[in-house]
Parts: sequence; C-alpha cells; structure tokens
Amino acid sequence: MQRRDDIERALDRGFAVICFEWDGTAVTDRQADATAVRSRVERLTALGVDIAIVSGTNVKNVDGQLRARPAVEGHLFLFLSRGSEVYVVGPNGPRLLERRQATDVEEAQLTAAAEALRDKLVADGLDIEIVYDRLNRRKVDLIPEWPDPPKAEIAELQERVNARLIRAGVNGVSEAVELSRGFCREAGLAHPGITSDIKHVEIGLTDKSDSMRYVLRSLILGRGRRPQDMIVLGDEFGPIGESEGSDYLTLIPELRRSVFVSVGVESNGGPPRVLHAGGGPAEFLSILHDQLARREIVAQRDFPEPPPDPTWRFEVKGFDPFREREVETWLTVANGETGTRGALEEGSAVSTPATFVAGVFGDGTDEPAFRQPVPAPDWTGLRLRVDGTPVTLANGELVEHQRVLDMKHGVVYRTWRQQLGSGQTVRMRTARFASLADRQLLAMRAEATPENSAGRLVWEGALGVTYAGGATTETEFEALEERALSMGFEAVASGPLVRSSYFAHEMLDAARARGADAG
Repeated sequence: MQRRDDIERALDRGFAVICFEWDGTAVTDRQADATAVRSRVERLTALGVDIAIVSGTNVKNVDGQLRARPAVEGHLFLFLSRGSEVYVVGPNGPRLLERRQATDVEEAQLTAAAEALRDKLVADGLDIEIVYDRLNRRKVDLIPEWPDPPKAEIAELQERVNARLIRAGVNGVSEAVELSRGFCREAGLAHPGITSDIKHVEIGLTDKSDSMRYVLRSLILGRGRRPQDMIVLGDEFGPIGESEGSDYLTLIPELRRSVFVSVGVESNGGPPRVLHAGGGPAEFLSILHDQLARREIVAQRDFPEPPPDPTWRFEVKGFDPFREREVETWLTVANGETGTRGALEEGSAVSTPATFVAGVFGDGTDEPAFRQPVPAPDWTGLRLRVDGTPVTLANGELVEHQRVLDMKHGVVYRTWRQQLGSGQTVRMRTARFASLADRQLLAMRAEATPENSAGRLVWEGALGVTYAGGATTETEFEALEERALSMGFEAVASGPLVRSSYFAHEMLDAARARGADAG
C-alpha cells in the first residue's frame, strides 16, 4: 500500500511536461468553472512548462471550458478525440496540427462493427443506440435512458448497465467489449481501439496511447528531455468493474519512467506504477499550484544579478531625458559583429534604439551622400501591460530606476519600479547581452512582479526598424527651436544634451552663407 510520504517524495520536484486528462481530473464535469485551472495553465506555460491535455472529447468541449490563451504558441497542446487530433493553443486560440482522417472504407468498417454489436444486443431485447458523429469512432450507447451520468455516480452506472446486459444474456460490459472485437475482425478492422466508459462501448481507429506516443515524440524526445521529466495526471487508471479505466491506455511502456498520479477514487485499485493521491480535481489543482510555485521561485532565484564589486560596475540611477542618448551610448552591448544601444526596452520620447551589424553600410540621405552604417531591425522592443495598460516612465510615478553595466561579463541590467495612475506598483527587471560564444546571438530576459495588487501582466515584444516606444518626434525640442528662430537667432541646436559648441563651426558657416545669399 502506498504511503502519503512516498507520493509527496515523488512530487517533490519540478516537471518540464505536465500531462493530464480533462473530465474527472481537471474538472468534475462539463459545467464546472475552470477559471482556476486556466490561470495556472497560462502561468505555467509562461514559465516554459509544456502542458498536454489528453482527452477523448473534442476541441469545442475542452477549449470551450478551459479557454486558456497563452501569450505564445508552443507550450499548450490538446490531444483530443481519443488520439485522432492534436492542437496547439496560443493567443488566438487552438490551431490544428494533425488529424487522423478515416478513409471511406474505414468509416464503413467502423459503422459495420458498431451496428453488428447493436443488432446483437437489440435482438437480445435491449434498447441500444449508436452515436455516429464522432471523429474516427462510433459509440454504442448501452443505456440510452441515462443521457449524461456524472462520474460521481459511476458505481450506480456500472450496476445498472451490467444488470441490463445480464438480462440479455451478456455477462457485463467486459463481454460486450469482447463481442465488439469479434465484430471488428468480421468488418475488416485490423487494429481497432476499443474502450468503454461503462455507458458506451467505443470502437475507433485511435486511442489515448496514440496521444501519449505523440507527446513522447514531440514534447519529450523532440525537445531533448527524458520521460522522467513528465508527470501524468488522471482519475481512472484502474479497472472500472471488469473494464479498463479510461486512463489505462496512457500507461505506454515507453513512459515507464514518467510519474503517473491518480486523483480519482480508484475503488478497484490501480496499477502498481500509478501513485494514488485521490482528492479529485481539488487535489489536481493543488498539484498544479505546487508546480507553479516551484517554477516561480526558481525563476526569481535564478534571475541574474550584476556583480557586487564596484570595480566592474557602471551605474546609472534615475532617468534624465536630457542625458538619455548619452546613457544609451554608455550602455551599448557589442561583440564585434553587432552593437546595440542601451535604449529603454519600452521606448520613450527621447529613446534612440539601434542595432548595427559590422560591415553593413548604406548611402545617407544628406547631400553630398556618403556611406554610413545602416541600423538593423530593433530586437530590444519590449513593453509590459498591466490589465491592458502599458507601463512606461510617463505613465504614473517613477519610484526607482537603475541601470548597471557589468563590464566584466558585458551584461546590462535594469531595475525599475513604477507606480501607475491606478495606484498599482510594479517591479521590473531586465538583463541583456551580446554573446561572444555565438556572435549572432543577442539575448534579453525580463521579469515583472506586482507589489501591491493582483492583475494580469503581459509582456509584448516588438521587432522592427522603428523605436519601441514609437517614432521619436521630440516635439518639445522642435517647439523650442522654432521659438528661438522667431526671436531672431540665426541658428539653433535644440535637443537632449546638445551643446552649441558641438555644431558652432557648421552653424556659423551656414549663417554666413545665408547672409551672403541675402546680400
């Protein structure tokens, strides 16, 4: 018998892949509120965890109840229709990746096998119906008078279905399944997937083992992981009466080193390799929450920090718009192939982000034209939204702002606390570098933490040739220039951190030329 200590010890680590059944595991039924599951799924995927939902139902049922929308595709997958469909979910909802489509011959074989079972049971005096509109399968309804039995009443369902079958001379659901196998052979189906949830006998071309092998190929082996990096959660691994539980087929031998946990009742016991936690969807949610907490702690603890040695630190505290272009130059990260100015990720009216690539030049627009470096697409654009509101230095009150150039490792760190107009205070950290090991690699990491309230935080990335905060118009400096010219000045240099001596010679020559033309 398993001890609680053994279960806790097995779960006392983070998993890179979390795979789970939907009905009965994540939610009690199709009408349950899945908000808590959605929140944890979205947060886990944001932290790099892959989520695989394996279910016999369709995308309308699962996505319609979960409604998770991760910020990017590639971490939330739906393996549905008993192994026949695979979807990836991103900000725009589910997108079909693969679908097993039965041929006309296979459709006819499925129908023939299901109708043969129905006809046999009807001939024995039972009222039997077939559900035809399922992808790659047919469902033979053994008790049509009970349309939607809840999982909580599975024992009563089993008793009533078996009683019906026995009156017709069929020794329970297990014999009905065996009859189905024989009818499949007669119909020409070589490798049918036959399962039962007590109410139905399902005859299909695929089953959950196909879903699990897809998970193994794509999310484990395809991403350089091992089977022990995955936890699989279900609620029916053990037998239900004389039939295999609905999750039994997830126990493929290739995943024998993965951790399997049942949150179901498992009244008839479960396979030895499955840990029985019990507790239903509440326990499932607790396990998900624990995985989330572990990931968040690791993410915060592992965020890089600048060196404490002041010898290697170049610090810029606060924000002065008149010095910002100078600061951006100081905080440039470069590796000999590329160089990126240290502009604010979210941009500002005085930001001039730019990345230059060695050897890339073009003709300037001035006369006479001359060769000059051409900016590459700006890769540093990153903006945070809190409940839909963009976080910028101009939005609310700046509480703390510091940037540090780690001259030993070539990393620029930024720490920023902003109190928004709504009263919410958010703490942000970023770190960026240009790799020397791979000179084509430029990397940035960002983190945001709400300090005094809850809210939905979303990072938005931007890649382009314009500034992250929009084109820099600097209307204030232009207005000052126009005002000075209207006062009679011959030439004006107006901008952040501009000294007239920088341009005095050119400006004097231009003024003299204008005077000569006027004379």
